[in-house]
Amino acid sequence: MRQVDELVGRLVARETGTQGDRPQDYVVCVLAVRSFRLSVSSIQLAVCGYTDACPNLYRTVWEIGTRLLDILEHPIEGALGYLLQGASEELGAARAEHQRREEDDSATQDADCRLSALQATYDQYASFAVARGLDPRVLQRKHGKLNYRAVCSRHGLEDSYLVNYAFASGYVHEKNWATGEFVSNEDGGRQFNLAPVSGARAACIVDALRSALIVMQLAAIVVHDSVLASDAERALESLTLLADRDVV
Repeated sequence: MRQVDELVGRLVARETGTQGDRPQDYVVCVLAVRSFRLSVSSIQLAVCGYTDACPNLYRTVWEIGTRLLDILEHPIEGALGYLLQGASEELGAARAEHQRREEDDSATQDADCRLSALQATYDQYASFAVARGLDPRVLQRKHGKLNYRAVCSRHGLEDSYLVNYAFASGYVHEKNWATGEFVSNEDGGRQFNLAPVSGARAACIVDALRSALIVMQLAAIVVHDSVLASDAERALESLTLLADRDVV
């Protein structure tokens, strides 16, 4: 993980911002750091023996990688669409809370200020789009909430959606795939295991590292850092398989 840490450090060691010619550089740095933190968390969970929780985390890292593909294809539109969608959803939640507080006669000045600040953030991102002749609503519709399968298909990666994403998505609680990891039926009795397990720890660690390195390679390509992209690719190619006995 130290190698991934070093790569992320090199990526973010550049001037970025939401305003200017390259908002995509800011967005990919945010997403790369987010994927790094999720990968570290996944590895910690795997080492501790709670491997059934790992797919929930690298599912998000997979989504980040797919968003980077969209930004690679549509740099300005993809970056601003991401920012607008995030600001819009946070603003929507704040409005709902504010309305409920008003109905309950429990509105506060802090809540009013927070709502105003979120609205200002959304308006600022919208102004960046308008200044480029882009419609904020169109950006949100096309690049805010992504159709992950469509993005993968455009890049010839639909199998990744059908296999990798489907597997990781199966571990969310609605789908019940993870139950076999901690529930067993033996000798006519049912056991619910709350303790750590030793199996699949190495596989989960490798998956976390691979996902993080893929994001790093894509992020480097977006910011036009060919050396960083090559280093991420080499790290990805040199990733060796671990055995559970190697995890301590």
